[in-house]
Amino acid sequence: MLQPRLAWQCEVPIVRFLPFKTASNFVFFPYLVIPACAFPVVMLSSLWLSMPMGIPCMAIQLVALSEGASFNLEKPIVLIGRHEECDIIIDSRKVSRKHCCIVLFKDHAMVRDLGSTNGVKVDGKSVIEGKILPGQELCIGGHHRYVLHWDIQEPAAKNGHS
Repeated sequence: MLQPRLAWQCEVPIVRFLPFKTASNFVFFPYLVIPACAFPVVMLSSLWLSMPMGIPCMAIQLVALSEGASFNLEKPIVLIGRHEECDIIIDSRKVSRKHCCIVLFKDHAMVRDLGSTNGVKVDGKSVIEGKILPGQELCIGGHHRYVLHWDIQEPAAKNGHS
């Protein structure tokens, strides 16, 4: 019986969950809805999504190195592709309808190729599933290049007398 631990944001407690598939092709967990095509990265990754308490605000951005837009990543698992159901839509014939997904962690991310035609590369190396550290290049479909940027904002110091 699989019972991984999950926590996202400071307010959400660690949750024990069992996945199940529904007719609408989504996998449901307490506090989180994950597209079914992104589910393998959760199952296969040796590192589980975990945010320690005390980090109240973190902005993560997928910054374009080539032409194209940059994106704010606002969900713990982000689906990327051409399809309208994707969180990030890249309108290019080199990008598959559901190309890959990114799972966000505190200080890195995991990318998972979802059976795309043109693949995913991390720092020039083709991967099916790979870890992305800050500053490493992510290439989607052999043409669209990005870098993940973490902007961690520490809690403001409390003013008071000692």
